[in-house]
Amino acid sequence: MGLLLYVLGIPEPIRSARRDCCRGVAEWIDRGSQTSGERCIVPLDFFAGQRPIANWGSRIRQFLGSSVFRRTTSCVLGLTAYTAVGNYVQDYFHTDILLPAGGQALFGAALSILLVLRTNSAYDRWWEGRKLWGALTNECRNLAVKLKTMADVDPAELALARGWLAAFPPCLRDHLRQGVSDETLSVLPEPIPAGQSHVPGFVSSRLFALVR
Repeated sequence: MGLLLYVLGIPEPIRSARRDCCRGVAEWIDRGSQTSGERCIVPLDFFAGQRPIANWGSRIRQFLGSSVFRRTTSCVLGLTAYTAVGNYVQDYFHTDILLPAGGQALFGAALSILLVLRTNSAYDRWWEGRKLWGALTNECRNLAVKLKTMADVDPAELALARGWLAAFPPCLRDHLRQGVSDETLSVLPEPIPAGQSHVPGFVSSRLFALVR
């Protein structure tokens, strides 16, 4: 069932939020400066990198390399071996292994209820994260629009603020996972001080200093 949900794309955790979700922030500012009064909309390449639903082979290969598959492989192999031994004993020794159906039915009912509750809670967590990520994207977009309307801002400071603004969402995302990656740090407009443990806080402080 997990493989089926993963292949069908229903729905993915927040870890699948795309790295370039706010990549268009810089384009919104540039686009608004090129044409007076142009409305800031989502750029055409906003959904670049989205995995196509019809790409079944790629989905399955990604699942085979996921941590979920590695954690469940040993359990599945153990249950398969246990079932194979029971089937071999029954066929080779011509012995009928009878088990009461009442316990299995009760266990199946309890397991189904548990799976439903776990699925609902997982979806609630995913949806909450999706709303927070969408709100962060909207706030970055609104701040980009406001920066664009400031006529007395130095172009160099505007470009620097644009870089910090576009770098904040991926820095925050990586910080909430396993730390900001070198790839994310490479796109920062300025190098951060050595030993900086809270990269999103440093980025927001630099952005606040420029906006103020």
